[in-house]
Amino acid sequence: MITGWAYDIRRPEQPVFLRCRVNEMEARIDVADRYRRDSVIHGHPTGLAGFEFPVPDEIEAIESISVRFLENGSAIPLRSGVLGDEQTNRALPCEWRSDNGFRLPSAFLIGGSKCGTSSLYTHLEQHPDLCVSKPKEPMYFEAEFDRGAAYYFNRYFSHWRGQRVVVDARVGHLYLPYIPKRLFEYNRDARLLVLLRNPAERAVSSWWHWYSRGLESLSFKEAVAADLERIRAGYRLARPKEQALHERTSSESGRGMFRTYVDAGYYHEQLCRYLEFFPREQLRVMLLDDLARDPQSVVMETLDFLGARRDPAAHFLYPVINRSDPDMQNHVDAATLSWLVEHYRPHNEKLGQLIGRSLRGWERPFES
Repeated sequence: MITGWAYDIRRPEQPVFLRCRVNEMEARIDVADRYRRDSVIHGHPTGLAGFEFPVPDEIEAIESISVRFLENGSAIPLRSGVLGDEQTNRALPCEWRSDNGFRLPSAFLIGGSKCGTSSLYTHLEQHPDLCVSKPKEPMYFEAEFDRGAAYYFNRYFSHWRGQRVVVDARVGHLYLPYIPKRLFEYNRDARLLVLLRNPAERAVSSWWHWYSRGLESLSFKEAVAADLERIRAGYRLARPKEQALHERTSSESGRGMFRTYVDAGYYHEQLCRYLEFFPREQLRVMLLDDLARDPQSVVMETLDFLGARRDPAAHFLYPVINRSDPDMQNHVDAATLSWLVEHYRPHNEKLGQLIGRSLRGWERPFES
């Protein structure tokens, strides 16, 4: 994989098109619009300047790499972070295949966003018998599906060393309506992990994530209203044209082509899409309240569900990753929050029936 970042300093927020050649062989022409934290350090305003080029399968050893701006042909200097590693161009291991698709990953942590999945991921990656995706948010099923399983393995699981339990962790999988079918066709025996949070709190946290970074211009009240207009207009990524546009514009940062503050909390609807394909016993639904209260018990039960040893979890560290900023509540008006609680009530009632849990506590956001 050839990775790095590049942008035009005159127009940093406008993604640039690049041409990559490996050993003088054309690899790909693509746009530099992936999230790269190191590009922010070097001055890019949003970090959406990264690129990735898969190495052609016929190349066994990398001898030379050239990445150039498509517009003027000028070369990108190595200090931009270009990295080529021939060890990430392995053939897909036979252990990953099955008779009717693929055996690995054996589990998918599918969401939800702003629900504590980063903490759960950090807990699970400490297990010696588990291989979890690196980085945490694979884009393969969402926007890279046409690149093939070998690309998927090399991009996100090149560190695999024979572990029997392999976990893909991508929070967007729960929300996106076209993902359940893709996951089922890939591995119909996969285990599905879902971590959920009070949807009103989740909406506030999601809005604050972008607003506090200067990437959301609307107040919480205005953003909720704008999102409702989008929902009522029927733009929910259910149509092929919308999906194709999402695949072209999505990024690891989670920034999509429109706001999803409200309907990302329609958990029952999202789970039902998965249950159209997967049997209920392959789905484990957890609540952030439980993870926050007793992370070790939640992790041990999750390991049982995955078929992994639970005893290593007794020695894990259990940090809270991406803890919510308490200041965000000071930027939310009570009327909009109360409206959201009422809006989510029928969705939460259906979810509670599905998972066998009372969710009445969700009617009092931020009180626990």
